[in-house]
Amino acid sequence: MGEVRFTKSVIVMLTLACGLTACGPNVFSAEGTVLNPTYVFAAGDTEAPRTPRVLIIVRRETRILRQNRIVGQYDPPMALEPFQEYAAIPDQRTDGNALYVDMRVFSNYKDELSGSGLEKFDYWLELPDHRKIIGELHVQSGLKDYSSTLTGAHMEAHQVVRDADGVHVYRHVEEVQDEFNLYSRSGRVLFTGSHLVDKDTPYVVFVIRGYQREWRYRFDFTDDPYKAADWSDTHINE
Repeated sequence: MGEVRFTKSVIVMLTLACGLTACGPNVFSAEGTVLNPTYVFAAGDTEAPRTPRVLIIVRRETRILRQNRIVGQYDPPMALEPFQEYAAIPDQRTDGNALYVDMRVFSNYKDELSGSGLEKFDYWLELPDHRKIIGELHVQSGLKDYSSTLTGAHMEAHQVVRDADGVHVYRHVEEVQDEFNLYSRSGRVLFTGSHLVDKDTPYVVFVIRGYQREWRYRFDFTDDPYKAADWSDTHINE
């Protein structure tokens, strides 16, 4: 699968993270308006916009810990910067009884995505009629490694002196290295079932769950290509 790029303005919009609790996973979610996947453009209609049905979650990895306090100027490792996870409903011919959804997941633990990778996660659709349709991983890309090593100066305490004036800490400079691990993998999930979507379906929610984490993407459907394009221009393409 090709790399998907999005603009930084998405950060303001689609991110929602609920805190990790003892009773459930850490939840990330996004919601947006997209064209109904059963919509058929009129023959010869070259004017109506063909906007991708994509939702984005922008977040940081909260499980990454710094081993050392490196001083000075340096480019922040990608693992400490915001990154973009997405779910997208690609263009496809469907009678409403099958649906493909593409997605990408990040993790700072390699073993969560290596090997069978995305097969370790659970996938389902939540429909307006309260059905929960289990998905099957159809294909996945190779593991992408965004890890980096940061080398720099660290002030290490080597002596602590207590006297009448108080406590004095004497430090010296050491060169240290910090490892910042980040990995991603993308894939396509297939859903099949009776009347998953039709022209009157108001929305579907695509859910990914694994390793005490849950990603929720709510696709609100419209049969107006211009409405979908307006939403995308406002929230995705700025």
